[in-house]
Amino acid sequence: MENEKQEYDTGTLSGFYLAQFLAMRSGLEGEVLEQFRLLVVRLADALEAGDSCIEAELPPLPESVCISAGAFSSGAEAPLVYDGKRLYFHRFYRFESRLAAQLLRLAGRRRKLPAGAGAILEQLFDGAGLEKGETDFQREAVELALCSHLAIISGGPGTGKTTTVVKLLAALVQSEGELKIALAAPTGKAAMRLAESVNGARAKLAGDVAAKIPAEASTLHRLLGSRPDSINFRHDHTAPLAFNVVVVDEASMVDLALMSRLVDALQPETRLILLGDRDQLSSVESGAVLADLLASLPQCGVVLKRAWRYNDNIRDLAAAINEGETEKAWELLKSSENLQLPGKGWRAELGRRSEPYMKVVGEVRQDGCDNATAANVFRAFRAFQILCATRRDSRGVEQVNAAVTRHLAAAGFYCPGEEWGERWYAGRPVMVTANDYSLDLFNGDIGICLPGRDGEGERVWFESGAGFKVFLLNRLPGHETVFAMTIHKSQGSEYDTVAVVLPDAENRLLSRELVYTGITRAREGVLVVAEKESFKRAVITPVRRQSGLREFFSRRV
Repeated sequence: MENEKQEYDTGTLSGFYLAQFLAMRSGLEGEVLEQFRLLVVRLADALEAGDSCIEAELPPLPESVCISAGAFSSGAEAPLVYDGKRLYFHRFYRFESRLAAQLLRLAGRRRKLPAGAGAILEQLFDGAGLEKGETDFQREAVELALCSHLAIISGGPGTGKTTTVVKLLAALVQSEGELKIALAAPTGKAAMRLAESVNGARAKLAGDVAAKIPAEASTLHRLLGSRPDSINFRHDHTAPLAFNVVVVDEASMVDLALMSRLVDALQPETRLILLGDRDQLSSVESGAVLADLLASLPQCGVVLKRAWRYNDNIRDLAAAINEGETEKAWELLKSSENLQLPGKGWRAELGRRSEPYMKVVGEVRQDGCDNATAANVFRAFRAFQILCATRRDSRGVEQVNAAVTRHLAAAGFYCPGEEWGERWYAGRPVMVTANDYSLDLFNGDIGICLPGRDGEGERVWFESGAGFKVFLLNRLPGHETVFAMTIHKSQGSEYDTVAVVLPDAENRLLSRELVYTGITRAREGVLVVAEKESFKRAVITPVRRQSGLREFFSRRV
């Protein structure tokens, strides 16, 4: 079997074995059987890479239980669907076709601007900070959401997406009265940031209006009602969510399956508001849903263009990367005060940049820990973060984490690393790598090992709303040290300064979106560890995901 597998070795064992299973059930023989088996392997590998389908020419096939042609079978559902020239696994065909139909229905629910909305908009938007004649895209986004049941608001860092949505919600509750509003994001980290941003913005509103806007946000999985023993959720079209308005931040991270299930769980009258940056990395799983929606439903989208709170050099670097202007981007890195190319001494530089955080931890070790001191440690940790493109090569997360730990130990900090079996120590930052619903901890949550309250032994502290959750060391689900994390894992986070570490050899993971996402996690400064050629190769390589979602929209318009 293993020798046979080598003939089809395009990436995943699961794809090979699935192809074997479907081939045995197909009734095909000879050369057609081999062609069919290779197609299934290709499709499985494409799914692993984030595509929802592949373009393919099918060999001549007899009637088969394995494939239905562009529609669901009249009997048992076929595992594969061939639609036009796109080959799908059945459930992804259903996700795309159903999502397009449902969002088009939402997009079609439009109304006139409510009476009195003009005065509310004038109160919320006074034009401060805009140039004469400049379009106020934030106001346009709010007007859109007042008139439509679907609003897609995109913009880069600092363009005011959260400020816009708080004003949007303020306008809704003032014009329509009491509303049940849900705030959600794909990860716990992003949900926490959304809640922080919303609370900061709602503090500027009148008390009676602010009180009607929720202060808490949840993950999408928690909102939909995750079931630990099932891929399905408690809420779907048979048991919809009881909200009038659902706001989803970091929508670029939401994959096709999760977006389809979210929309399936909305009541017909519910408004859906999606916030995100269309230029960021797409979801880890299949699809590039946010970009597809903006392209397919321009009447429901507004792109915010003015950066209100963002460093000019980082903004210019991000713009150059988005435009594929490699020389301009490289020159900005070489010549800008808060941008840096550390060169051959990059490992030592990353270690030195991590020392101030460990000094703050040392003060906590002496004085004990409470909520205030823990908050100070988390602020110090967020001052600098290392973001790697890969996990396991010489510049990947594992090697960089080990290098930083060794540097800190050599500098006099108690930081036992991998050679000590990753012992716990005060200041060890960890990222949860497995969901634990009983502890309310989820993949991507970041905690820090610190002394417990009132002189207790070491615990792991996690930010939770305005306070902290504290756990015994042996209670944690799967986790890993996180002085460095992957760029994918950093989505939904912000840091004062980031170091973006790219491989020193050609790598299929390198892309324009990857570099853009990494550098836009920073508010104040960026270090890029890269050779010029690998940096340029990444910037000129946009991600192209295979999807039929845009085509489904165009068929139904």
